[in-house]
Amino acid sequence: MASFTMILWSRPKDIGIEGMTDIAYKMLKLLKDYGDELDPRYLTAMKKAAAREFVLNIDSVRVLIEKGIDKKALKLFNQMTSGISFFTSMIEDQSSGISIRIGKCDPMFSNSCVVNLPENFSGLSVRRDEFTTLFKQLIELFDPYYAFVENDSYTQPSRPFWLNNKPTYVHWMNYYNEKTAKTIGLRKVKSINCIERFAEGWYFKLQDEPIDANIPQHLQRQREVTKLLRL
Repeated sequence: MASFTMILWSRPKDIGIEGMTDIAYKMLKLLKDYGDELDPRYLTAMKKAAAREFVLNIDSVRVLIEKGIDKKALKLFNQMTSGISFFTSMIEDQSSGISIRIGKCDPMFSNSCVVNLPENFSGLSVRRDEFTTLFKQLIELFDPYYAFVENDSYTQPSRPFWLNNKPTYVHWMNYYNEKTAKTIGLRKVKSINCIERFAEGWYFKLQDEPIDANIPQHLQRQREVTKLLRL
């Protein structure tokens, strides 16, 4: 079976420790509120057996943000950036991985939220509407220029997600902020039959069910919309 990853990329912002803590806490709370599958219960460690349990509250997130400060970036570039990561279950095939990189203010880099989903994740089947709502809530909070849910069985290692200031192909769920949409071409973006105005940009889901690389019609739909946008 394929596994899916939810990815959000946000432009650099100089927000300091308190700003980073506030955004990271609110994102983690949204994930936890979805249910056990996305509850950041454990801190990432070299070995799962050594992983410590994590209790989500604003103070515990602040401690992690402070510990995760990139000391090299702070010393060389006076940039206060941080990275925190978690996983949700000791049972491998039921565990989601959560990574948040935040505080970057150099225009060469992006802030990110990446959630690796297990193959049997409910948001891909019986709870699609709830997962869609979660994706949109994260977009409103993180203010990404590009966000998507990708299927790793379709991803080609030689084909990056982003090139020349725009995506290289479409995914199951997609979000472009206004600038990204204009780079692609607003007329083309608006011509997608499932497009909707959302937050500070445009959201669309190719189809109700996730893309399955073993179903030709799914891949055909993906190719058609990618071609429509001339990505």
